[in-house]
Amino acid sequence: MFRFEYPFHLSLLLLVVVAVAAFLWYQRWRKSAVKKIGDEEIVTKLFPEYSKTKHLLKFILVSFSLLLIVLGYANFQWGSAGKKINHAGIDLAIVLDISNSMLANDVKPDRLTIAKQFAANIINHFPDDRIAIITFAGAPFLQLPLTPDHAAAQMLIADASEKNSPEQGSDLGLAITSAINALPENQNHYKAILLLSDGEDFEPDLADALRTASDEHIMICTVGIGTEQGSNIPIKNAGNEFPLLRDEKGEVVLTKLNEETLKQIATATNGIYVHPTIEINKSLKAIANRLDAVKKNYYDEKLFTEYESRFQIFLLGAFIILVIDFLNSSKKQKLFSFKQKQKAT
Repeated sequence: MFRFEYPFHLSLLLLVVVAVAAFLWYQRWRKSAVKKIGDEEIVTKLFPEYSKTKHLLKFILVSFSLLLIVLGYANFQWGSAGKKINHAGIDLAIVLDISNSMLANDVKPDRLTIAKQFAANIINHFPDDRIAIITFAGAPFLQLPLTPDHAAAQMLIADASEKNSPEQGSDLGLAITSAINALPENQNHYKAILLLSDGEDFEPDLADALRTASDEHIMICTVGIGTEQGSNIPIKNAGNEFPLLRDEKGEVVLTKLNEETLKQIATATNGIYVHPTIEINKSLKAIANRLDAVKKNYYDEKLFTEYESRFQIFLLGAFIILVIDFLNSSKKQKLFSFKQKQKAT
């Protein structure tokens, strides 16, 4: 496994391309200039010390040394050692609602921000779990396949936005089905789903999804975001204003927390429902304790412990090539020809 620590320096490879183009242009120009003087073979004899082959060789050596210098400057690296780390955790699919209703600010600063904070805390609480991230509105999207890379999971949670969904709406059943598909098959009792939503659902396929989750022994814990009193939905536009979302009739949309649906999902899959608006720490502890009850699966993860810089090899190669180029004259004479002159005297 390898990488370049500074990949943007590879743009300097364009210098090699420019050098090759310039050399080809020079060769073409030189040939044209010789033809203007006279017959090429005769004119060449006027310069007996010039070697076309050695001239080409010197250019190749210099170009190759420049290539090695650029690769060294970009700091070519590869993993010096790999090892396997044993983990004991569960496979957890986090399903985050990013529909427009999650922009409601009946909880401060808004529902989506509270949901993202809750998800981030759960990820921190389970360092040995493998995490998958699914966001959904009218349709679900697998943002992150199952992975032990919690840094990537946290980054995707932080970046989640209603703008990431091409289709608005709310389909809990399809979102749960997508989460089930993101978890490995034939691995009973090691899988769970965490659903963070306001519970709004406009599609009829929730029962089928719950049946599948129950058959595969997948616990679903649900987190209700919002209030039963509800709120309007402010939509940010290009002018940094927040007009309220309206329906097809032009009436302002009111969104409310649907606790009954979220409780139904948790009950059907042996999970729990929490409402973190008032006591968020208590809700986090309740979810964490319930997920801890899921059996742990031991798995190995192969990691490269570090990348070791190898730029020295490239710079050394470039230095050796430049030394050879320095000793190799472009004239038709052997290296160290002065020794032969000494013998002649």
